[in-house]
Amino acid sequence: MQRSINMAVAALAAWAGFAPARAATLENMRQRSQLIFGVSQGFAGLLAPDSRGEYSGLDADYRRAVAAAVLGDATKLRFFGLTAQNRFTALQAGYFDVLFRNSTQTFQRGNTVDLLQLPVNF
Repeated sequence: MQRSINMAVAALAAWAGFAPARAATLENMRQRSQLIFGVSQGFAGLLAPDSRGEYSGLDADYRRAVAAAVLGDATKLRFFGLTAQNRFTALQAGYFDVLFRNSTQTFQRGNTVDLLQLPVNF
């Protein structure tokens, strides 16, 4: 678990320092005091809500690690539900800050969506 947290923190640091636009996004997250993550509607083992609406799984743990690294509090996050069809459109429109979702990395997607793709975590 600690290794996963360290990887998430390193990935966020790389993402935040990549370009001025991303630094502005990081500042917006800090001012809002909450991170908004784009998520699948449920993917058992990676991210799925329980009967109380609390998310668990590998991706949920990564999100909490990022929130702890950026805001100092693993609970200052919100999940924004997505489908495969609307994930990149919603990202470009600014509905959420970070997309942790099962998405294939491609050269074309990285360039047409202006997407900084971090290492695969699973």
